[in-house]
Amino acid sequence: MSGVLEWRLHPRVAWTPDADGRTGAVIDTWGAELSHCNETAWTALMALHDGTSLANLVSRLCAEYQVDEATSRADCQRLLQQLKAQGWIEAVSTESLE
Repeated sequence: MSGVLEWRLHPRVAWTPDADGRTGAVIDTWGAELSHCNETAWTALMALHDGTSLANLVSRLCAEYQVDEATSRADCQRLLQQLKAQGWIEAVSTESLE
């Protein structure tokens, strides 16, 4: 068995979708910071709400937005770094049966 690193939104982060359901607002309940997300960021945040690995996040955005893997990976890594610096995501280790 090997550990797979997954990321998920920290419980301090609340979110609410806009009327279209493809974008929304994210609220840091500890710092009272409000951010509006575009469609791509919203898709990533919804995946992070449930918990996801970098690889799964990259694949999801590639499929959803027809972007190449290298671009998606760079964008996802940058987003995860920003969210981690803000304290909005936390790392979770899961076990796989590889």
